[in-house]
Amino acid sequence: MLSNEDKDISLAGGRFSFAYELWVDSKTLDLECPIGVDIESHRRYDGSPLEQEMAIIAEVYASLSPSLRLILSTPSRKESFKSVVSPQVARHYSN
Repeated sequence: MLSNEDKDISLAGGRFSFAYELWVDSKTLDLECPIGVDIESHRRYDGSPLEQEMAIIAEVYASLSPSLRLILSTPSRKESFKSVVSPQVARHYSN
């Protein structure tokens, strides 16, 4: 049975999943939330691959509640967040 926090994480993952698979690379979830990325700008994905990753992680953080942002930004809790948000991704990267 999922805790309330895990349920919140799982529901949040639905916002950046397609057909139950994250469209966000698991390694992208390891990035810190960038400062200064305008997630409303239609040109946010026009830059280099790194700038595109920064735009993605900025959108992920923006979609989360403050408590979930804290979990994702805390190194000791990040892996737990990733395993709850997408168990398939966590299994894939742990093999």
